[in-house]
Amino acid sequence: MMRFVGTDIREARRRGRIYWRSVVEEAAMHDVGTVIISSEFIWGLRHLPKFYENLQTAFGSEAAIELVAYLRTPSQHYISAAQQKLKMDHRLPIFRYSRLKRLKEVSDIAPLKLGKFSRDALHEGDILSYFCLRYNIKTANLRHRKKEANTTISAEGMILLQTYRRRNHSERGDMPTDDTNRLLNAIAREEAANPGIYTRPKLRPEFAQYLDRDCQTFAWLRKAHGIDLHQDHGVAEGMMRDVAEAEDVSELVGFDPDALHRLRQAVLS
Repeated sequence: MMRFVGTDIREARRRGRIYWRSVVEEAAMHDVGTVIISSEFIWGLRHLPKFYENLQTAFGSEAAIELVAYLRTPSQHYISAAQQKLKMDHRLPIFRYSRLKRLKEVSDIAPLKLGKFSRDALHEGDILSYFCLRYNIKTANLRHRKKEANTTISAEGMILLQTYRRRNHSERGDMPTDDTNRLLNAIAREEAANPGIYTRPKLRPEFAQYLDRDCQTFAWLRKAHGIDLHQDHGVAEGMMRDVAEAEDVSELVGFDPDALHRLRQAVLS
């Protein structure tokens, strides 16, 4: 949201109220049967039950509201979150299980539909197409807007990106910059031109085991929804490491020093 309103919280709230009113008014005006609200921020809301109540108030007590979420194993999610974070900050993300715990909190007040995320299993390789197919939503009249690709880079690319942000934008946390985007695009071009040279990012086993260790929330997901997020990476309990202990990507992921040198020469020379 900073791209549109900067850090002005009051302006963000003002615009938010305008957008919400327009959604409700448009739905009523055109007699819309289904409204889909999608945002990566929804499951991060601390007061998700209150958000649900607000939806019920906005659309009326007769409206049937369902909550849908796609889940990844924590170790997979962390890598994805780190990729996004490093595009705007040199600091690594903090992992919290609170989002998964909120699933259990809202399951008592709202119908909850959960699925395990797998990019390979997506219809047409697209989450929107998959969602519409799964819930029988007609797509013939949908307009597919051009969107920015979520560029995935290698382990070496992540290390280079963090080093660059730390050196050049250490005081600009959670803010994208044009020069960072240029570097990101240069990394993506180099990697695309040389497949097989660079390392696919993956947490080292001792960190992955810590994030994917079994817990009460995982047990509830298995029992209530048949989804198993627990994974065994072959690391003993005493050898596990919390991702919060690491400040550098190079500690968290395996990488090839020669490939890192090559990438640095290719995009920064």
